[in-house]
Amino acid sequence: MVYIKSLNKRIWPFYLSPKENELFTSWVCRLSNAHGVKPIVFTKIYFDLKGSFWNRDIDILAKKNLIEISENHSPLEKEQLKNLFLSRYESIIFQQTNQNGYNLNILPLGINHRTRKKFGLLYCPSCLCSDAFYKLEWRLTSSIVCTHCNDYLYDSCLNCDSNIIFFRNNIGKLNSLKKISSCYKCGIELSSFKKKKAPSASELNYQSSINNIINQGYYKNFQYSFHFFTVLNHMTRRLLTSSKKNNKFRSACEERYEIKLPYVNGMLNHSRLEKRRVALMVAFNILDNWPDEFNALRLNAFNRSEIDAHLKEIPYFLYETLRFPCGLFPKTLKSKV
Repeated sequence: MVYIKSLNKRIWPFYLSPKENELFTSWVCRLSNAHGVKPIVFTKIYFDLKGSFWNRDIDILAKKNLIEISENHSPLEKEQLKNLFLSRYESIIFQQTNQNGYNLNILPLGINHRTRKKFGLLYCPSCLCSDAFYKLEWRLTSSIVCTHCNDYLYDSCLNCDSNIIFFRNNIGKLNSLKKISSCYKCGIELSSFKKKKAPSASELNYQSSINNIINQGYYKNFQYSFHFFTVLNHMTRRLLTSSKKNNKFRSACEERYEIKLPYVNGMLNHSRLEKRRVALMVAFNILDNWPDEFNALRLNAFNRSEIDAHLKEIPYFLYETLRFPCGLFPKTLKSKV
């Protein structure tokens, strides 16, 4: 350790500052590489979590002991460190962080010991090429493109289709340490993948709008941004994961937008990025033009239950439209409410 008198702290000798919007685990891996040791060794030495550091989703919640240790060995303050965790999105894209379960709009990793079964971490090849680190927004269900590089995001290695587990890059490696931008399985540089095609204008507009909602904390007629994301994710799930083949809401969207949506088994945030992409944009378009677009879709007379089924808390803007649909089918709906 290097003692810094002005800070009254013993700082990590090869300290690196976190990048803007960097994930905590990404920062820890870059620190370990700078010190010339593997991430598993580095975390055992400094964080002393009895070997459980990489056995759970560390990025979800800003644990007090992780904050304290990092604060004691870096020039950073508590608030700066808290911003490295996904809990910074609390009250923005979800109301409260659930440490041990489902979190709205956060992609799960599918942790089994030190492996990851799900494709819960995205990346932009162009970003990794210019500066190799992983961003907080690359764990969000609503992310589909990088507006900084105007490039698509990916959820796996384009060479071997393995999910991204950057802390495993140096397992079994004795002499040299690989960068966190490498695929842990085949070893190829994720930043080497050249852009096959650019995102469309509508995809870039979608992502820019999503980013603005997160930054501002609200959107148009929606009082809270987490209400917006609740309905965005719920509608996307109803478009993709409904088990009913006669899902009229899904059929109405396919007919109106002239698309064919894939079926996904299980939860929305367990699905692959390519299957979520179009459905997210459809759901966003409905909310972006609320309630006119939604009422136009209701000309197909789909049932209310096809929208609010399994939605525990219904935001008022959705409840109001379902109950009073601007003159569409008033008698039928009033008799059911």
